[in-house]
Amino acid sequence: PLCYQDTITSLVHDFKFHGSPRAGMLLVELMLSRCPSQMASALLPV
Repeated sequence: PLCYQDTITSLVHDFKFHGSPRAGMLLVELMLSRCPSQMASALLPV
């Protein structure tokens, strides 16, 4: 999982509150770049 700090916080904020497609794509790319064993089994919206 990604740590909710610094750059990730900014990307989540931009995607969630401003609907930034660029921020969304970067978050997806970062999550998919993890090894499958490190991926969470679920995503929880907050």
